[in-house]
Amino acid sequence: MDKFCIRMEEKMKFLKDKKKLCIITLTILISAFIIYLTKDSIVSFYNLLIDREKLKAYLESFGYWSWAVFFILQILQVVIFFIPGEVIQAAGGYVYGTFWGTVISFFGIGVGSYLLFLVSHKYGRSFVEKVVPQDLHKKIEKILHKKRKEITEEEEKEFKKRREKIVAFLLYLLPGMPKDSLVLIFGLTEMTPLEFITLSMGARIPALAISCYFGANIANGEHAKAIVVGSIALVVVLIGIFYKDKILKKLEEM
Repeated sequence: MDKFCIRMEEKMKFLKDKKKLCIITLTILISAFIIYLTKDSIVSFYNLLIDREKLKAYLESFGYWSWAVFFILQILQVVIFFIPGEVIQAAGGYVYGTFWGTVISFFGIGVGSYLLFLVSHKYGRSFVEKVVPQDLHKKIEKILHKKRKEITEEEEKEFKKRREKIVAFLLYLLPGMPKDSLVLIFGLTEMTPLEFITLSMGARIPALAISCYFGANIANGEHAKAIVVGSIALVVVLIGIFYKDKILKKLEEM
C-alpha cells in the first residue's frame, strides 16, 4: 500500500511538472505569435522613437513648456483609455531621459488618475458599469467585498478598509492589469482620493521607470539594452495578462 501511494505521488508530481512545462511553452508560443501579429506596429513605433529629431522637434516647438505638453499627454492617456500608456511613457524616456521621463509621467498619470477617481466617485456605479467591462468589475468587487466570519460590525469595517488598500496596491504593482479601468472601480470604494493616489502611484513606479529606461536606451543608441529590457517587460506583462484570472482568484482567497 505504501509503495502504491509513493508511486501515485511520483506520478502526480510528474504530471504537475509536465503541466507547468506545457504552460510555459504555450506562453512562449503565444508571445511569439502576438509579436508576429503586431510586428508592423512594433516596427512603426520603433521607427518613431529612433527619429529623435522629429519627436523632439514637436515637443521643443513649445519651448520651455514642452514638458507641460507631455504632462498633459499623460493625463489624457489615463482619461482616454485607448491611448497606450507604455508607448507614451517610453516616448517620455526617449525625449527627457529615464529620470525626468519617469517624473513627468508619474505626476501626469497621478493627476489623470485623480480626475478619473473623482468622476467615478461623483457619477457612481451606474456610470462605472457602462464604462468598465462587466466581468472585470464583478471580479474586483468580489475581491474587495470578501467578508470574515465571527467578527463585529466595527471590525468588519476596519477589515474592509485595510483590504481595499492592500488590494489596490497589489493590483497596481502587478503587470498586465487594466489599470485605468481599475481607477473607476476603486472610485466606488471608501478610500479617499489621496489614499488611492498614494497607494496606486507608489505601486506604479517600477513599471514607469522601466518604460522610460527602455525609451532612454533607444535614444542613446543602446539598442541591445533596449531589446533586453523590452523583452523581459513584454514577457512579464504577457504572464500577467494570461494569468490574470488566477491572480485575481488568489487575491479573492487572501
